[in-house]
Amino acid sequence: MKTLIVYGSVYGYSEECAKKLKNLLGDEAVLANASTDPIPSLDQFDGVVIGGSIYMGQIQKQIKSFIKDHLDELLKKKVGLYMCAALADNFTIELENSFPDQLIQSAVDVESFGGRLVLDKMSFVHRTMTKMMMKVAAKEGKPTAGEFPQHIEKLAQAMMNSR
Repeated sequence: MKTLIVYGSVYGYSEECAKKLKNLLGDEAVLANASTDPIPSLDQFDGVVIGGSIYMGQIQKQIKSFIKDHLDELLKKKVGLYMCAALADNFTIELENSFPDQLIQSAVDVESFGGRLVLDKMSFVHRTMTKMMMKVAAKEGKPTAGEFPQHIEKLAQAMMNSR
């Protein structure tokens, strides 16, 4: 199955996950960074995986624009969705903020790939906000997400099994 993987990444974890997903899906998978790459026509793909990292409770604007511009086409394809986020407890809210409900409902699989916080790569503003967010989460007893490579495998299997 020819699959397009459209992703957004700020500090690299979401891109790393997209590349792992591509390796699992095989030679017919094509990567496209929504911020830097031209997105190929969806006509040539049977499936589309869309994902990115979460900042301020939402996925990248470029991902939202891609979905808005192609929603009718996407609803006719096998679609998988993923998010990379630091707080595991916010998955449902962030999912609803990031993707249209009809796309979530039609997706063959929706996964959280977890997150990785690399403070030294972050801008001063992001680093400060992240530290504040982590303090609040710790005070409230909310777990932060680790990396979930098994969820990458699960999404790949769901895409391959939906042929």
